[in-house]
Amino acid sequence: MSGVAGILSRRAGKPATAADIQQMLARMRHRARDGASWWSDTAIALGHAWLNTTDEAGPGPLTMAGGRLAITADCRLDNRDELLARLGIRDKSVADAMLVMRAYLTWGDASPTHLQGDFAFAIWDSERRARCFAPATISASNPSIITRATGVFAFASEIGPILGLDDTSARISEHQISGFLAGLTDDPQSTAYTDIFRLPARHSLTVTDSQVVLRRYWQIQPSGRPLRSDAAHHARGSRRF
Repeated sequence: MSGVAGILSRRAGKPATAADIQQMLARMRHRARDGASWWSDTAIALGHAWLNTTDEAGPGPLTMAGGRLAITADCRLDNRDELLARLGIRDKSVADAMLVMRAYLTWGDASPTHLQGDFAFAIWDSERRARCFAPATISASNPSIITRATGVFAFASEIGPILGLDDTSARISEHQISGFLAGLTDDPQSTAYTDIFRLPARHSLTVTDSQVVLRRYWQIQPSGRPLRSDAAHHARGSRRF
């Protein structure tokens, strides 16, 4: 699958640079058979390693509203026709990533609940100075790896690009390694590194200068019917994110 990556500079953090995002993309070149590209602004840099599986015109990131919104996405939407109708879009060739961004403009942080398929995306909203991030809908087949260094928040589709960042700690988690070797239940958020985490499937993450909000937006009820949830968990001060 394609790969996404990004660096968000939070308050008083190190500015996101083109060199950083290019380095992250270089570590995902195996996902970029059909090209790679990046976009940056003062506080944000987004990248896309493109493996064309949906016959779209080219790699992201894509921008809208004069750069106020930007998205990098690896997605395959299964309800395109429904979304086109609900969003009033007549151009049936519009890219999945653009559909996701239009969904965000319409439904905000609740937009993942209207999407069906396999997707991971990051949206930069300069007016909110926030990044709304969502992993795969049902399973973690499209993983999202996240780290938070001092004043910086970074993500990628795999661990390698994050380990290459200057401010990222590569300290091994002895607790996680010993649990794995002992066959204990795996923590879906943890990795082998103490300061690098996975964003759980069926969750979205919103990051601003002042807080990090983890929100479960989809879960299965005992009856087997999906329950779309607005429950949010504020991660400020916790070890998660």
